[in-house]
Amino acid sequence: QHMGRRREVLAFCVCLAVCVSAFFHETLFLGKVLSPADVLFVSASFRGESAADYEPANRLLMDPVLQFQPWLELNRRMIRSGRLPLWNGFAGCGAPHLANGQSAVFDPFHLLAYLGSASGAIAWMAALRLWVAGLGMFLLARSWGLGAWGRWFAGLVYPFCGFLIVWLLYPVTAVAIWMPWLFLATDRVHRRPTAHAAVWLAIVVALIVLGGHIQTSAHVL
Repeated sequence: QHMGRRREVLAFCVCLAVCVSAFFHETLFLGKVLSPADVLFVSASFRGESAADYEPANRLLMDPVLQFQPWLELNRRMIRSGRLPLWNGFAGCGAPHLANGQSAVFDPFHLLAYLGSASGAIAWMAALRLWVAGLGMFLLARSWGLGAWGRWFAGLVYPFCGFLIVWLLYPVTAVAIWMPWLFLATDRVHRRPTAHAAVWLAIVVALIVLGGHIQTSAHVL
C-alpha cells in the first residue's frame, strides 16, 4: 500500500509537470520571456513618435515591469556581487529595498534568477510555483480523505485557478501557493504534535512570510 501511494504521487507529479509545461510552453521552450514589458511603450520615454497610439496587450500589468522584475534583477546583481540588496539607489533619491516588503530577496524560487538570468528565470519560477501549489493541494486532499478522483482534480485545478493565474507575476501568488502546504503542516502538528512536525510547520510559515506580500501572508495564515 505504501509503495502504491508513492507511485500515485510520482504519477501525479509527472502529470502536473506536463500540464504546467504545456501552459508555459512558449516561454519555457520557444524563447519568449514571461513579461508584459510591452506596457512600457505607453510611456513616451520608451516609444518612438511612430508608436504614439500604441496599445499594449494589458495596461493593468504595470507593477511587474516597473517594480518586481527590476527588483529581481537588482537582487540578482547585488547577491552575485556578494552583497545583500539593502538599498535601492535607483528609486528617486534611494529607498530601502530588503525591507520594502515585496522585494522577496529570500524567496527560494528566486535562486533560479540568482544562478542564471532574471529574464530567463521568470517563466521557470512561475512554472515551478504552480507545480508546487498543485502538489501541495494533491497531498492535502489525500490527507483529508478524498478519493483518487477528488485529490487528482483538486491538485490539477488549484494551480490554474483564477487567483493564482491573475496574480501570477505578482508576489501575491508567490505566497498563496503555500496555503495547502500550511494546512497540511498544521494538520500534522494537530494530529501528532512532534518536534519534527513543528519544524515543518515553521518552515512553511517562513516560506509564506518570505514570499513578498505580507497582506496575502496574513490571509493565508
